[in-house]
Amino acid sequence: MPPNGWGCKCWVRQVTKAEAARRGISEEPDVPQTVVENTRTGEVRIVPQGIDPGWQRNPGQMRMQGMEAMLAEKLDQLPEAARQAALRDIATSWRVQRIMDGAPGRAPVGQLPTRIAAEAGLTDRMIWVNHDTFRHVVRDHDPADAAFRKALMALIANVDGATLAALEDRGDGLKTLRVLIPFDRFFHVAESAKPAKAQRQTALILWFDDAMRVRAIMPSTEARFRKDAARANNTVIDLGES
Repeated sequence: MPPNGWGCKCWVRQVTKAEAARRGISEEPDVPQTVVENTRTGEVRIVPQGIDPGWQRNPGQMRMQGMEAMLAEKLDQLPEAARQAALRDIATSWRVQRIMDGAPGRAPVGQLPTRIAAEAGLTDRMIWVNHDTFRHVVRDHDPADAAFRKALMALIANVDGATLAALEDRGDGLKTLRVLIPFDRFFHVAESAKPAKAQRQTALILWFDDAMRVRAIMPSTEARFRKDAARANNTVIDLGES
């Protein structure tokens, strides 16, 4: 979107889907890239053709990413108890609710126990939710249970008490970690179309791409969790046996 450089006079015209198809315009066009060298510093950048260096980025998105990085850094500096309290507050905040309604960005909602992270070979224990979480957790399931699935986000703060996890190496460079969050009768979710679900433990499924993010979260039992792990040939991490 303009502006695409200093003194840019570009403008945008909205087109219909039919016109876009006639003109060969797709939602993800193949934009040619060009290499540009800064004659003063010697820095080399790759930018889309026709766009000046520095104008290819989204300032609003960069500001959001900077704020997210600053929040993660401040959380890491807190004592363990204060960090868990802060993550619980964030998980139940308006920001996470907006993300779970489809807003852009991401937010930290929990942190893996140190021993599970170590067994899984992870150095960064922070758990995030983003737009993909909304898509997989809410939009891909029964609309009648949407409020319940959104509310489950708050339970991720209980992950610090988890003792059972299952690690899967998918073979395509992507790992999946399943964690069984203990049921807490003092902090649970009851807004379900099927009330019996609210009295169960919670299976949290984490994916690793740009960070450790929530892929799915659902009520479960320990027996079912272990059965799913065995069927998928996962590496089981059971701290209760140590």
